[in-house]
Amino acid sequence: MGLMHMNHPDLIKADVAVHWLTIAALETDAAELMQAIQSGTDQTNDPILEIRQLIAKGELEYALQKLIFLSEQEPPNIEALTRLAWLYEAGLGVDQDIGRAAELFKRAAEEGNAEAQYAISVMYETGIGQKQDRVQAEYWLEKSAKQSYQPAVDKLSSPK
Repeated sequence: MGLMHMNHPDLIKADVAVHWLTIAALETDAAELMQAIQSGTDQTNDPILEIRQLIAKGELEYALQKLIFLSEQEPPNIEALTRLAWLYEAGLGVDQDIGRAAELFKRAAEEGNAEAQYAISVMYETGIGQKQDRVQAEYWLEKSAKQSYQPAVDKLSSPK
């Protein structure tokens, strides 16, 4: 939906595109989110689901505040760090800041988040957000794959 609103000549609506791209960046489990919204459950024990609900309702600023709050806790909510990193990486709801995204991915990766490990691996591989370092790229890719993170597993198993 976000790409359609960005690229279709009859549907160019930046605010709608940002809304849908933000939801995609947070990797919303659509069935889980729909069930929660339809049941009227606004409060949940899963803070990331609550943030996804806020974004689905168009309350992006409040959702970002909650993500930032969760990522700054001690210990930080690792999923919040990773979700926030993706938003900075893409510039969705915040100014794009690849350096900040790399910092957040690295913190989450060090805490064991397989998705963040994969993301930081790609940054080391490409030199975007991190100084290019093939040894670090391989290190983080392998850590991610060991946790069965599918993109990392696929990348390791593909011919080089």
